[in-house]
Amino acid sequence: MFRTLAMIDMIDKSGNHERRIIAKIFKGHEPKIKKEKALSELVKRLADLKLRGVPYDQMGQAYESLIQRIGAEKEFSEYFTPRHIVELMVEIIDPKPGEKIYDPGAGTGGFLVKAHDYVIQNYINEERDRTKQEFLVRQLRENLFGRELVEYVYRLGLMNLILHGDGSSNFEQGNSLSAPAMNKERNQYDVILTNPPFGELKYEVTGTFDHWTNRMETLFLQHVMNAVKPGGRVGIVVSDGVLFRADNTHKWIRKRLIEEFNVFAIVSLPSGVFKPYTGSKTSLLFLEKPKDENTPRTTRIWYYMVENDGFELGDRRLPIDKNDLPDVLKKYNLWKEKGIISEEWFGIGPKPDKPKCWVVDVEKIREEDYYLNANRYAPYKVEEIEYEDPATLMEELISRQEEILSGIKELRTLIGGEL
Repeated sequence: MFRTLAMIDMIDKSGNHERRIIAKIFKGHEPKIKKEKALSELVKRLADLKLRGVPYDQMGQAYESLIQRIGAEKEFSEYFTPRHIVELMVEIIDPKPGEKIYDPGAGTGGFLVKAHDYVIQNYINEERDRTKQEFLVRQLRENLFGRELVEYVYRLGLMNLILHGDGSSNFEQGNSLSAPAMNKERNQYDVILTNPPFGELKYEVTGTFDHWTNRMETLFLQHVMNAVKPGGRVGIVVSDGVLFRADNTHKWIRKRLIEEFNVFAIVSLPSGVFKPYTGSKTSLLFLEKPKDENTPRTTRIWYYMVENDGFELGDRRLPIDKNDLPDVLKKYNLWKEKGIISEEWFGIGPKPDKPKCWVVDVEKIREEDYYLNANRYAPYKVEEIEYEDPATLMEELISRQEEILSGIKELRTLIGGEL
């Protein structure tokens, strides 16, 4: 059955869009359900749900909820970006109708889905001409581009896009760091939104890079810098090491970002936002590629230091009341539209001892040898915690363990037993 579905577009050469999408879903699929009886029962139960006629947006919301539950599991969290982080990045980048939107490490498609919904809600729904509105929706669906390497994650993303309005035509399974992909995508996209994988390289890379490194996040950042077209915008999650590591590759990348692009905002996130996948400290980096030689490069960078994102920072990530993200967007728009860093800085409210946002001139960045981590430029002293020597801590731990064991032996003797 699955093989037939994978070839349905070849069997029926009418060019039917739905059949082409079905073939794309099942192409190369190895069914996990081997018994026909079990598969028959599954189909029957799905039929009992009576999904015919249910609007795509409702099915999309249900599917997105399921993906979020899957993303909470450690083995899948690598491919899932928390949706409140996705929403913030999309709001700051502000994608518009007619723009080509790309995610080279698409995972389950969260950035593309949110960008699709954002453009419709904020721009296309405002269009009163029905014919033009329908054209803009079709154009938007053709302008969503994504690639995911891992097959089962790719299928999750493909279904996610289909259930949110079928923006799946340009969603591919493949390696964004391969030579064909990188050559094809140079200067191609108006908007890039992505959370690339972190850590050491785990698979073969055939693309050509100005600076080779075995760190995936650094290779993806170079790819993104090349793939965005002049005048285009990028929102990317980076490990904080990208902003402060002192090796030649990281220094070269930061200098190129500052001198050849317009880095306009950096949002520092607390450690734990991407748990259980990683507890690493991360930041959101926002930049533009200049349209031409006369377009200004980086002049000032707006920083925001997030302390709380609305969830606990442990592995369980349970909701809490404290959440800085609405304030991030409010303060960013204040800076973008009026050039005001924060109301407190202009006497509209009490000036805090530890402001959460500030602006740094590019000359200061150059003086600091292009380091970009937020702590370095905070307008207050960031408290540094000093830890004891690890060897000393280990000796103390062993000593306490021996004391506990001795106490247990004494207790056992008192109650007449032996240890």
